[in-house]
Amino acid sequence: MTGAPRVAIAATAIPSIAAASKAGDERRATTARAVTRPAATARSTVSVASGRIPPAWRTAASHASRAVATSALRSGGSAEVMPFPARDAAMRPDGYGCGTMTRKREAPPPYSTEAVRVLRLPGGEEYDDRLAVEEPLELRIGGRPVAVTMRTPGHDEELALGFALSEGLRPLAARVPDDLAANTIELEAPGFDPDRLARSFYTTSSCGVCGKGALEAIAVQSPPVESSLTIQAAVVGLLPERLREAQAAFASTGGIHATGLFTADGTLVCAREDVGRHNAMDKVIGRAFLDGLLPLTDHVLCVSGRLSFELVQKAAVAGCPVLVAVGAPSSLAVELAADRGVTLCGFVRDGRLNVYTLPERIILVERPLEA
Repeated sequence: MTGAPRVAIAATAIPSIAAASKAGDERRATTARAVTRPAATARSTVSVASGRIPPAWRTAASHASRAVATSALRSGGSAEVMPFPARDAAMRPDGYGCGTMTRKREAPPPYSTEAVRVLRLPGGEEYDDRLAVEEPLELRIGGRPVAVTMRTPGHDEELALGFALSEGLRPLAARVPDDLAANTIELEAPGFDPDRLARSFYTTSSCGVCGKGALEAIAVQSPPVESSLTIQAAVVGLLPERLREAQAAFASTGGIHATGLFTADGTLVCAREDVGRHNAMDKVIGRAFLDGLLPLTDHVLCVSGRLSFELVQKAAVAGCPVLVAVGAPSSLAVELAADRGVTLCGFVRDGRLNVYTLPERIILVERPLEA
């Protein structure tokens, strides 16, 4: 399948995972120390005078990095929201998410991006650039490692919950494990069948998966979506732009996916970013689970790229009736959407869109809405 791959792993830890986790913790610890400033000198700060820790810091990628950030903030200072330099629009690829933003956006969490030195050609000058961080996250159930996904740190508990739900599990909670292992989340999932999950991984990760087998697999995990939701075509046309306004990490790096959860009137409920498009959706679904919004029968999901089979699968499992994308769907994504009762909208840009399945949910209006 497309996107950052997931693979099933054995019960023993993988050394490279531990090494990557340690390196990530050291980098994030350095970042946390670097952005700690006295309240009087920080130009853009988040006040911690009340003793409450900002949510962005509470959702750092590992217990170790959370501890560093939390300790620094509780010491009486403030956490600077790092003002990353604006990217040169001419150096960014054409397409979704590029160009000048019209609304003010918060800087991304410091643990989600990393600074690098870049040589720009043909001019030959060097400049500082930022990249989206990609690190492994190990998921455990009952203390047993069951999966590893490559993701952008942040909202890891939401990612774990969304992943479990998409794989047909019934999770109750997700947390940092008792051994405080970095880049690791423990899932509480009663009735977990490791053999069934291994079979599911083979189905969703294999490049040679056949359409019929994939459709049978998803039919076992979720019923067809039943929803009376309708949405104006003009509102659908605005969703990618509204999602882009919430993409702080994309604005800084130009290289990260996003998923947004919207109401039928176009109100953004939740947005998450990740190097893996499936991870971004898992994070949104996990957040919806924590907020008691599942099934998403009264909501719309919007993604920043193209539509793969796996994204339609996740939307169907979450019970979402409408899935919107700025890019194109694959043939299997359209087939699955039709089978599961999901309205699929692609190439949503510049006020135009293609509706591939169940168009009766999309309502035409004469007067366009304002962004």
